[in-house]
Amino acid sequence: MLARRAPPAIIIHSLAQAVATLRAAEAAGRPVAVLSPAGAALHAGPGWWREVERAARAAVPAADAVFVLDCADRPGVAMAALRTGVGVIALTARPEVRRAIAAIAAASGARLARTGRRGALDLAGQRRPGPLVDAFLDRRRS
Repeated sequence: MLARRAPPAIIIHSLAQAVATLRAAEAAGRPVAVLSPAGAALHAGPGWWREVERAARAAVPAADAVFVLDCADRPGVAMAALRTGVGVIALTARPEVRRAIAAIAAASGARLARTGRRGALDLAGQRRPGPLVDAFLDRRRS
């Protein structure tokens, strides 16, 4: 049995970048992982992320994407994200804390993701990210 490779990961900082990422993924016919900036739940809040995801999915409903909110090492923030309706969170914490949060997430229909940022495309400062995302997805095709 072949292991399924993780989809290409793209770090977005705005709704415009999220929409551009989903458009590129849809055009390429590829799934994509849309990651928040590191620790975004701490400074932008889970409500911001939830609304970015909702608006981006409304703009490009056929795109195959998972949105992951980074909650840094704060289980309380991860819990707030789950209460806010965020479906996938990332948490850097001790294994026993991660297991407890994962169980709570699963009970609410959400999940705790293991997402590495290594190899991810970071769109920080990009005003026209479309061509950059297109090229990134094309390079990651192999």
